[in-house]
Amino acid sequence: MVNPNRFYTYAYLREDRTPYYIGKGKDNRAYRKGRGEVYPPKDKSRIIFLKQNLTEEEAFKHEKYMIAVLGRKDLGTGILRNKTDGGEGLSGAIRSEETREKLRIAHTGKILSVEHRQKIRENNLGRKHSEETKRKQSNAHKGENSILYGKPLLEEHRKKISESLKGKMSKENHPLYGKSHSEKTKRKQSESNTGKYWWNDENGNIKFSKKCPGEGWVLGRGKKNNPVLIGEPGVSKSAIAEGLALRIIQRKVSKNLLNKRVLILDIASIVAGTKYRGQFEERIKAILEELRRTRK
Repeated sequence: MVNPNRFYTYAYLREDRTPYYIGKGKDNRAYRKGRGEVYPPKDKSRIIFLKQNLTEEEAFKHEKYMIAVLGRKDLGTGILRNKTDGGEGLSGAIRSEETREKLRIAHTGKILSVEHRQKIRENNLGRKHSEETKRKQSNAHKGENSILYGKPLLEEHRKKISESLKGKMSKENHPLYGKSHSEKTKRKQSESNTGKYWWNDENGNIKFSKKCPGEGWVLGRGKKNNPVLIGEPGVSKSAIAEGLALRIIQRKVSKNLLNKRVLILDIASIVAGTKYRGQFEERIKAILEELRRTRK
């Protein structure tokens, strides 16, 4: 059973032994800097514990009391560098829209180091979110709310993902190896996908929805990629194939057709000049081998 009286309040002291920060926490919280908070002193003797063996609520109350007594520098009421009145941590700080936008821009595109990610994992280990928080997090990454919605992955990104998963997701190492969906899950997936189609636009974006996403989107196919054009001579079957080749060159096709080639197989030319048995088969085999080699 977790001990509820594991919280404490602490203070960071200046060289003249006056406090410049009051906080509350548990474990080694007093010795590490929180996000957006002041740095702890390098001299550990200047970190003191005010009260120990408190419940979280008691620690909150004592933190608020000490901040109220000593006052905050930013408000001109005292000597502390705390940004809030305590009782809630940094989440209580009210930032302007301009400040929030600056913070968002500053963190956009930043890649955390492996060490940093490991620290975050360790800090979050054992934490449990409420059902409401879980629902909010889930909704924030669903459909159009996702930052990657409708955006194709860059080739460089695909290679990085492939390299990072090499050896981890093969056969027995795969987390779903030997497992299968229940009939209920299969039925739900089938029902949720009923009536939906793949849609592509000229920029290579892909969406899976029942209705057309808007102007410039055309129907694509996720499967069954072997169409056959059938018709009488002179009805423009070849013109359709040539038009497709032209659009590939102009890069006006969906992502799955980019960098592909359209080949013409002239059966009459293959048959012409075959005198002996097996010559035709040899030519067909050579064509198939060439297709396997190029794979485009």
